Amino acid sequence: MPAAPVTRVWPTAGYRARVPRWTRERVAELLSSHGADAATAADIVEALEHAGLKPARMRGWLASSTRAYTVNTGTLVIDGTEYPRGQTPIFAVEDGHQVLVLEAARAFASASAEEREICLTFLCELDELQAMTHGDPVRTQQVLGVARTLLAQLGKDTTVYLAMRGCLDAKRSGPRIIDCLADERLADTAVAIERGDYAHLAANA
Repeated sequence: MPAAPVTRVWPTAGYRARVPRWTRERVAELLSSHGADAATAADIVEALEHAGLKPARMRGWLASSTRAYTVNTGTLVIDGTEYPRGQTPIFAVEDGHQVLVLEAARAFASASAEEREICLTFLCELDELQAMTHGDPVRTQQVLGVARTLLAQLGKDTTVYLAMRGCLDAKRSGPRIIDCLADERLADTAVAIERGDYAHLAANA
């Protein structure tokens, strides 16, 4: 989805050198420094903790330039057409949408452990997950199997993200993997990925 046309400074810059490890308190401080009130910051951290995220992963979910979740904060109009406005949570907080970030964190925590694992591996949101699983436990297990296979063979969630948005067809003329997982092609796509037919994606990710 199109991102807001606003120049941002990522809040993670420089933290690697100054912060040896993240804590719940430091994550709450990060939220507060971008405009969240203390109570809402604490509630967001609590929700992410219930989702099974450790503090360092909470920071990534909220503020990473490559691994952050996306929160829908309204719409954008581009050339006369409306698009959903997806924002990185920390920037959504900065723009006054702390309640929407809290709601997103609580929704993420309410998802099953399998659903959260898929989201964290594919770096996708719950609506994209729903498009793949259709709320069906059998499909959820199939998609989870694909996620685990890709992560085991590609090594990083960010590489999985790129591969998911590429095509199984080496000529890149076919549908994206993420689209194949959303319809009747799921089972065949899972078999193809198990065989390693996405190898050209890994080489170019």
